[in-house]
Amino acid sequence: MIRKGQAELMAALQNEEGYHFRSFELVSEGDFLPSDADWNYKDVPHLKNVHHLVEGFPAYIGNDFIGAIFIQKMFGGLLKVPLSVFNYQSAKNEQTYFTSLFWFILIIRTSYEQTGALHTKVTTRYAIATRGIMRALLPVVYPLMKWSITKNYNDLMTGDIPMRTRRGELRKMGYTFTGDNKDYSFIETTKIMETNLIPPLKREASPFTSFQDVLLALEKGSPVFFGKPDLFGFQAYKEGNTIRFFSRTCAHEGACLDHGKSGDNTVRCPWHGRLIKPLLEIDCTNTRIRAIRIEFDGSIARMTTEEVVEVSIDLK
Repeated sequence: MIRKGQAELMAALQNEEGYHFRSFELVSEGDFLPSDADWNYKDVPHLKNVHHLVEGFPAYIGNDFIGAIFIQKMFGGLLKVPLSVFNYQSAKNEQTYFTSLFWFILIIRTSYEQTGALHTKVTTRYAIATRGIMRALLPVVYPLMKWSITKNYNDLMTGDIPMRTRRGELRKMGYTFTGDNKDYSFIETTKIMETNLIPPLKREASPFTSFQDVLLALEKGSPVFFGKPDLFGFQAYKEGNTIRFFSRTCAHEGACLDHGKSGDNTVRCPWHGRLIKPLLEIDCTNTRIRAIRIEFDGSIARMTTEEVVEVSIDLK
């Protein structure tokens, strides 16, 4: 297998075809691990759920590469530019992707470097090239392309950085992910029904919550939240005479589900569009229910009422 990174591609195009390059870097960082950035850049399904200025149409997806046609929206969607993009893992904690537009070639390298116990710096280097008589236009075109790329990068980061940071927050709570300690796979990210969030070994039982207090809060038309915004926190919604309880976190990759109620009695994952069914449904006309107790045993949640009605829920 031959696998060339950005520098090798640039050298070949310069030496053999006379392409002239101009480059610049953009940097983001935050409280997450390199594996969180690696996952984020390889995560195929989040594109249509999180980002609204680009539409992706994958053609060929493997473990360490993806070929796709992207429709890049510019000027508020007034202009749509089609781009054929090939993206691949070029080294450990590094991805390279390239495309072309008219007489210009764009080669991008993104790398992730851990700079603290739970802090990572992500550096993206953009290299723009052309040749021949078009080289004379590069000083004019380059600033415009740099401005457009930087604007697009900032738009993407408004969705991507919160995803990475959210995973960092879960790590601080003791969570890990099945993709840790290995390279993420493009094709594996498309399996949105998988459970990839691993909870901490120790959990504490939730104290009794007054059912009447829950009813009173829900009557105001807002959801009620229990516990932390993690896999074992809960949110409750009332529709008619039914109260439905949902987890506050998606077991797939850790997205926060707060306020994610959809119109079909499910909660929708904001990252991947997964529809999640309620963990428990209660008929609130049953006035004999006075309190709810939530306990955790491994990855099993148990909700009980004072009537000793017990329901076991496998969060996987």
